[in-house]
Amino acid sequence: MTPVSQHELLLRRYSPVNPNHITKDEGTGKPVLNWSALEFDEDGCSVYREKLLLEDGLTRDAILDPPYVGIATTMAADVERYSVQTGAATVHPFFVLASPRTERPPLPTDRAHASIREREGHGLSARKLDKARRGLGRHAFTVVE
Repeated sequence: MTPVSQHELLLRRYSPVNPNHITKDEGTGKPVLNWSALEFDEDGCSVYREKLLLEDGLTRDAILDPPYVGIATTMAADVERYSVQTGAATVHPFFVLASPRTERPPLPTDRAHASIREREGHGLSARKLDKARRGLGRHAFTVVE
C-alpha cells in the first residue's frame, strides 16, 4: 500500500439511525460524529482512502453497508496532527494511519482500507484514551451524509 498523503481525504461510515453515532454541536446545531461511531479494535478504527476508491472506479457508496449508510470525512493531516492534553503535557501526534492486515477474502474496497491507531507508547490511562477518541470524532471529522 502506498503511503497516505497528508492531503488525502479519509472516509468513515456510521449508522445515522444509531443515536450514539451522531450528536449536535451545542453552538452551531450541526451534526457531529460521536466517539462511539469510531469503533476501535486491536487493528484500530477503519477508514477508507477516497483517492484509492476513485482510482479503482468505486464511489463512496462502495463502503456503505446498512445500517452504516452515513459518511464522515477527515483529512489525513487532521488525524495525524491530533494531540491529547494530559495535565501539563501534550501527547502529539497521538493517532497514526496504518495499513492493517487483511485476513478476509479480498473485497473491491480492500486496497482503500486503512486504520487509525493510537501511537505506540502513548502511556495514557483507559479514561484518557477514551477522551482522546471522543475528541478525534468531534474535532477531526465532518459529517457529510
